[in-house]
Order: sequence, then structure tokens, then C-alpha cells
Amino acid sequence: MLASKTFYFRIFLILLLLEVAGCTNLHTNQEKNISWSNWGEIISLNTKSKSCITIAAPHGTNDEKTDILVRDISKLGGFSAIIATGFVEGSGYLRNRINVNRPTEKFKSGSSKMHYFSKRSQSVYNEYLKQVLKVHTEPMTDLYIEIHGQAKFPQEIEIATKGITLEDAKFFMQLWGKNKTTTKKTKKIFDNFELRIEPLHSIYYRATDNKDFGTISKVEKALHIELPRVLRTVPEYRKITGQIITKVLLEFKERMCK
Repeated sequence: MLASKTFYFRIFLILLLLEVAGCTNLHTNQEKNISWSNWGEIISLNTKSKSCITIAAPHGTNDEKTDILVRDISKLGGFSAIIATGFVEGSGYLRNRINVNRPTEKFKSGSSKMHYFSKRSQSVYNEYLKQVLKVHTEPMTDLYIEIHGQAKFPQEIEIATKGITLEDAKFFMQLWGKNKTTTKKTKKIFDNFELRIEPLHSIYYRATDNKDFGTISKVEKALHIELPRVLRTVPEYRKITGQIITKVLLEFKERMCK
């Protein structure tokens, strides 16, 4: 009984905080006149690329430094890129984010989280999807990739997938193993991180909503890469991570883009 009361009290607090958040910058815009650009920026890079890979950072601000990482990978690999920044307010205990790559928002208060649909999140998602499909012109055959950040597993890299077979995943693992040991330095760094990829491994970050009603639902082949904080935020590690991901993708696309 006490647990039930505690649960409903938390829900009440979340709803109350959402109402209070209505006075903040993210919520002051009248939804009847919404424009996606009121809450952040979405840019396209290398739009004339002939590569079959599109790489994206839909949470460039919230997933710290993924915007920089995707920019670097796009330049190194010659891939088209979509980068979204902003779309988030607050930090630490209270945080609200427009998800960008799907038409929902995520409100976080301490350990409590709530996802919900809104008109503005639909507006942002519509623009993001439009920019993705403008450069990702063959969504039934080309490979779409998102780079994200996670803090739950500091020594793990997780990759959710769509349209990737067991043999494809094994091949990706082989490429990763080869390229992470190119030098003694990269081997020393990446031997401390475990790579897990669907359908070869079970993973925590499965990108379920994205697959069901987000950008990944609109393409046939996708990688959803979750990187631990240190590989994104430490400049030296971020540079090496970008180089390895680029090398792997340049080889992987020869198998996937046919």
C-alpha cells in the first residue's frame, strides 16, 4: 500500500513539475504557432556525398560531444551527416528533452522518467526526418547510423541494429577487432571497452521507440551506437574513437550497401 502511494505521489510530482516547466523557455512558445527552430538547430553536412552511409547525432547537446564526433566522422569518411543541437533544458536533477529522432519528449526528475508525445516534438521530428531523407536518398538499401551517448555502462559500447543479420554483426565485430588494434595505443585504450551488437549480443539500449515510430522505422538498415562518456568527452579518446568508427564503416559499407 505504501509503495503504491509512493508511486502515485511521484507521478503527481512529475506532472506538477511539467506544469511548472511550462513557464520555461522550452514551453513559452504557443503550440498553435510552433516552429521547430524555436528549440534548437538541425544542420546537414556533406550533402552531396555519394556514399551510401548517412551518420547522425540527434542528441548533439544532451549526449555530450556527439555533435563534434559526428562532424569529425563525416569529414573523415565522406559521409552525409545530420546534427541536432539544443532541444534540451535543465540539467542534473531536472531535465526535459525533445527527442528529435522520434516525436516524443523525455522528462527526467532524479531517477524518475516519463516519455510523452507533443505537438512541438512532432514538429521537430518532422524537420529532422525531412533533412535525413533529403541526404539519405535510398532508405531501402543504404545504411543509416546514429551516434549516442550513455553513462550506465562506462566500459561498454552498445549497438542496436535494424536489417543486420547475425553474419553481418559478426563481420562488424571482426572489423572492430582489427581496427582497434592498429597501434599499441589504440589497443591499450580499446581493450578496456567491450563492444556488443545486435543480434549477436543482448543489449540494454535497444532503440525500441526509434525502431517502432522514429527515424529508424523509416529505413531498412540502421546502426544505433551508444558510446560511454569517456570516448566522447576526452579529446584524445574522441579523436581515436572517430578514426576507428570511420575505418570500420568504410569497410562495413562494402558488405551492406549493395
